[in-house]
Amino acid sequence: MARLTDAQLLAIWEAGVRQSPVERALTILAAAHQRPVAELAALTIGERDALLIDVHEQTFGGALDAVVVCPACGTALECVFHTTEIRYPKPLGPTAAIAIGAVEVLMRPPTSADLLRALSADHEEPAVALARACLVAPCEPHDLLLRSADFLRQAGDRLAALDPQSDIVIDCRCESCGEQPSVIFDIGAYLWAAIRDRARGLLIAVHDLASRFGWSEADILAMSETRRLAYQDLLS
Repeated sequence: MARLTDAQLLAIWEAGVRQSPVERALTILAAAHQRPVAELAALTIGERDALLIDVHEQTFGGALDAVVVCPACGTALECVFHTTEIRYPKPLGPTAAIAIGAVEVLMRPPTSADLLRALSADHEEPAVALARACLVAPCEPHDLLLRSADFLRQAGDRLAALDPQSDIVIDCRCESCGEQPSVIFDIGAYLWAAIRDRARGLLIAVHDLASRFGWSEADILAMSETRRLAYQDLLS
């Protein structure tokens, strides 16, 4: 997989501003890997997120930072880490047996396609719709089981353990009070923010240089970042 070009980043941003977070992740991967969206949507969330980490490494590097609010004292903490620290083992297996009382069902880790279907369900809570999508046939548990908070909690824990990369957690330390909060890290949202910020910078560059020199967007985006910034410096 090659680094995303500036033209690709701008195209991803243009499509992504109208999409949900799940759709954005697939748009990024489709551009980076030149694979059909339907194929990428069939990957487990952990498999998808591993590919998103690859995209960040190739395009923006491996350094990451996140701002976390300490739950104990409210201090804003800057957590600096590397992509190597958030790479987890590959999926442990295709399914997991989950039992509630005398009822046992077989489930598989969710995919992006499952998430999209669950979020668009008209007459069902997303968590229930997602659990239903992850049932492995011919399991047909009673609807009351799927709506059980205990079942949904256990299913979430077991499926996260089955697909470790889908549940990225980072640890920080608060120097003010000594608290060590652990927070969920969303690589899809983080990568989208980096693409959005890059796109804004590119739009400014295109506006500045096109307005002054009459160059086309394609010509400006084809320039190296060094040359583009040099021309912008001349304008200022």
